[in-house]
Amino acid sequence: MYNEVQCDFCCYLKEIEQMISFDKRMTDLYNKYDGKNHALLETFYDSKIVFIDPFVTISGLSELKNYYEKLYSQVKGIKFDFTDIYQFANKATASWEMTTSIIGLNNGQPFKLQGVSLFALNDSQLVIYHRDYFDAGEMIYEKIPIFGLLTKMIKKRIQHQHISDEAR
Repeated sequence: MYNEVQCDFCCYLKEIEQMISFDKRMTDLYNKYDGKNHALLETFYDSKIVFIDPFVTISGLSELKNYYEKLYSQVKGIKFDFTDIYQFANKATASWEMTTSIIGLNNGQPFKLQGVSLFALNDSQLVIYHRDYFDAGEMIYEKIPIFGLLTKMIKKRIQHQHISDEAR
């Protein structure tokens, strides 16, 4: 009986250590990565990573490195604030707010974007699946002068229509 309790407690401690390790590795990666220091990606992602966001679906670490390198070449500054990070066994989620300035968007001025990431980890705690959910319209279309105006007008019209429908 004592050995079973001791084993359960040790397993619990190991899970806590893995969660802390994952949180730190994720925070380090996303706040230190600059598009060139690929060694950070290698400490977080498995070589067979599947990465999905509203713009792309990528298979493999080398393809992900290429994607991030091109993406970050347009980034003037970026910072992630992570909230509500949950991990259970080999699954994790993280809510985040990104503050960034990107050449060609929002006149190069910083803007914020909120999102959620889902992760699946292998037995070595490397990420094998990563999916980002965020409003692509808010990130891109609303930050381009003419498209931004049109997108905001459409959103406002849809919201107004929704409010009118609820009033009936």
